[in-house]
Amino acid sequence: MGSIKQFRNPHPRLMRHLTREAVFADDPLVVVDAGVRDGFERHWGNYGDHVRLIGFDADAKECERLNQLYGDSNRRFYPYALHRDKGSRKFYIAAYPSSSSFYPPNMDFWSRFPDERNVRTVGTTELETVDFDSFAEQEKIHGVDFMKLDVEGAELDVLKGAEQALRSSVW
Repeated sequence: MGSIKQFRNPHPRLMRHLTREAVFADDPLVVVDAGVRDGFERHWGNYGDHVRLIGFDADAKECERLNQLYGDSNRRFYPYALHRDKGSRKFYIAAYPSSSSFYPPNMDFWSRFPDERNVRTVGTTELETVDFDSFAEQEKIHGVDFMKLDVEGAELDVLKGAEQALRSSVW
């Protein structure tokens, strides 16, 4: 069985039609990506300036790098750890940074896989967290269309902190 990328349409006709007809020109799509390390999924770039991309990653240096590389008026990276509320939480730093999490890895489970060393905890730190709803209110973000979460087991916590956005707009 092939990867999902093999099945993704590289030339989506509907998306091209929507951007050509400027359907979202006056009211761009709003996409939130929690766990945006290495940037947004490439397909969002197909919408050009008809999409507003809002990315979050707990790694401030990564957000700074991404803002320097890609930051513009419709693409912004924020060095915040999204969670269910504002607070301070222990964060487990993994050997492979993308595998870091608010939850320690279950090494009994991971030891069954060839790359289990990537999820091993190499340190911990305390991170300040923010819930998406508070952030959205502060930054005047309304009408989120899509949320992509890749936060290594803390997805439910992020969703609990985005209840207002989920109720009012997220598809």
